[in-house]
Amino acid sequence: MPRVLALTSAPTCSADLVVSDELELTAGGAGGVVGDRHFGKRRAVTVVCTGELEVWRDCAPCNLMDEFFGDGARHALGERCGISATVIRGGII
Repeated sequence: MPRVLALTSAPTCSADLVVSDELELTAGGAGGVVGDRHFGKRRAVTVVCTGELEVWRDCAPCNLMDEFFGDGARHALGERCGISATVIRGGII
């Protein structure tokens, strides 16, 4: 059974990731993670596993991987990081 290892969001571009015990998600094109910089945008959520999300494109790792997990994380992931998705059913994670 899959499990959640970390829940993060960032309020603005280039802001540090904020680790949370839970996140609120709202559904649809104007949804996403409440309080996140991508809220209401097409790139609402990025996940690194499967779940009940509508997948619309791959999401290669960015510099935030090194900042959050440590130097070399982005390089180690290559192009295998995750997916960008749209929330189709809101709720609390």
